[in-house]
Formats: sequence, C-alpha cells, structure tokens
Amino acid sequence: MTARRHTDVLLAALIAALVLTAARAPAAQPPAAPDRLSADFTMERKLVVLSDTISSSGRLVLGGPGRMRFEMTAPSRSILVIDGDKGWIRYPDMGVTKSFDLGADPVMRVLSEHLLVLTSGDFAKAAAYYAVAGGASPSEKRLVPRQAEIKALFSEIRVAIGTNGVVSWVELVSAGGDTTRLVFKNVKINPPVDASLFDKP
Repeated sequence: MTARRHTDVLLAALIAALVLTAARAPAAQPPAAPDRLSADFTMERKLVVLSDTISSSGRLVLGGPGRMRFEMTAPSRSILVIDGDKGWIRYPDMGVTKSFDLGADPVMRVLSEHLLVLTSGDFAKAAAYYAVAGGASPSEKRLVPRQAEIKALFSEIRVAIGTNGVVSWVELVSAGGDTTRLVFKNVKINPPVDASLFDKP
C-alpha cells in the first residue's frame, strides 16, 4: 500500500484525536488537542467496485504536533510516519522503505497542513478547513471538507462519540463512494512516547 493510499485513513485518525479531546474538555474551557496520543484500531474498507470488506488492524501514535506513526500490523505490515514536512513508509516484510517530501507534492502539502492544524487544537483554523454538521444520531458528527484538494479525496468524515466521551469510531467517505471505518480502543491521552518511533530506519 502506498503513502498516498494511507492519507484518507490518516486524516480520519487525526480528526478522531481532535474530537476525542474536545469531548473530554470542560465546557467552560476551549478544547486543546493532546500533546501525545496512542490507540489501537481495527479498520474496515468497503470499495464500491468490490462486494467484500477489507479488514485490517494496527496502532496509531501521535508524538506531538506534526508527528504521527500509523502502523498496520495485520494482515500485512506497513509503517507510515509523518514528521513535520517529511515522511516515510516502510514495508518490514519486504525490507522496503520509501521517503517522501510533503512540500514537494501539492496534495501531500495540503494534507500536511491539515495534520498540523488538527493536532494543534486550533478550532478557529480547523473551521476554515471543515464544515461541521449533525449526524445520523446525537452522538455523531459530520465534517465536510471546504478545500477543493481535499474534496477531491473524500466527501465527508463521520465521527461517533460513545457515552464515555471517547470516540468510538470514525468513518471516511471518499469522493468515489468508498468508505473507511476505524474503530478505536485502548485510547491513551498523553502517554509516554518513545521518540525513536519516528526515526527513519
């Protein structure tokens, strides 16, 4: 799987982290994104052209603003890391690592910008990127991208918050109608994070 094909899942995970913190913040205080976050996830992708569901699982780690590690552990392994304006993806089973420059690609540059905004907790800036609407139930929200570059990738992101105030799932709907749903568990706010997780091998 290429770095480009991971971008929709990464954005869904970032928004989950943002909404998770907003739900846990006292109402009288402006929400602030966690400095660090870790969570296990299961992911299901439903493609318009296929009747089957593609299932996988892995772990998400935020290591501070602009730093993310998105690791797929099953059924195949891949590790995608974004650190500021650079990133890399590794396929351990094949011994292959590919680097990329977020600033060199127009779409990746916009996604990098979203990464920095969503992990900063700046809701004024986030509102410039997404329109927020109600969902199918009171616990759900819909985030609709405003920018043409992002609209070309997906039409909306749906987020559901459980009764405990923790994000239970995030679903991304691509521009072509495919859906990607991440279900989170073992969410930890500001856990110890090993900086070496973001080192390029």
